[in-house]
Amino acid sequence: MKTLVTGGTGLIGSHIKGDYKFSSKDLPLTNLPVAKSIIEKLNVDRIIHCAAVQKNGSTIENNHFNHFYDNMIINFNMLKIASDLNIKEILSVSTINALPDIDDCNELELHSGAPRKELYSDGFVNRMLVTASQTLSEESDVRTLYPLLTNIYGPSNKPMNGIIPFFIKKCIECKNENKDLDILGDGSPVRDFIFVEDLDNIFNWMFDNYFENEPLIVSTGVGVTIKEIVNLIVKYVDFKGKVNWIKDERFTGTDVKVFNNKKLKTINPDIKFTSLEDGIKKTVGWYINNG
Repeated sequence: MKTLVTGGTGLIGSHIKGDYKFSSKDLPLTNLPVAKSIIEKLNVDRIIHCAAVQKNGSTIENNHFNHFYDNMIINFNMLKIASDLNIKEILSVSTINALPDIDDCNELELHSGAPRKELYSDGFVNRMLVTASQTLSEESDVRTLYPLLTNIYGPSNKPMNGIIPFFIKKCIECKNENKDLDILGDGSPVRDFIFVEDLDNIFNWMFDNYFENEPLIVSTGVGVTIKEIVNLIVKYVDFKGKVNWIKDERFTGTDVKVFNNKKLKTINPDIKFTSLEDGIKKTVGWYINNG
């Protein structure tokens, strides 16, 4: 199948194989007629939709409307193009931000509460992407898939690629400048992470094996503390300076967000993920070699 990858220069898209890979500049999905014309000429069978306006918690704050608007336009235009051109399959990357802020949430509880308050616009963007994809699949011959991804990390030239690349770049900078490494909080919050290079195999597995018109949480199910992450980064950066944990109530205390992957493990019990240590080692090496 001929495959188009949107957002092809971003963290996820740059690591996904495709016959055509376009950046947002080359494929302006905010402009429906132009984007449709470009895609129509490619005659593709499959789309892996990774394009988005990326923001983190601090940059979304006081900018929720624009974040919601920009991403809704991109997603609706992409699905409209898939419908109009009768694309056989489209996998749209969604995230766990869509889930309600409740413990051990599963796919059936997607609409059982509000998303996390600080990321509510991104949460609703992802929920609407799921709903629109489900509707398109029900009312057309376009097969839609929409994994809800946990935290992704790995090599990338793009900014705002999550907490692990942020810590890596900060640690390298402190080493080069012979400064202490200051980290907000006490390192106790727990998260789970997937190395970005694992996603190509996961998406291919979904195309071949996942035929439900329902979201699928893609998570390792393995939690790790922020302090453990920082310790691994310090190890592979070979940082010899002092690490200071700066008191900050926002990043202190029992805060565990490890997402329920029981459905994924039931369907694919043999799924393998790159270990956090191996992924961080490879990511650190990339940032050292690429400035």
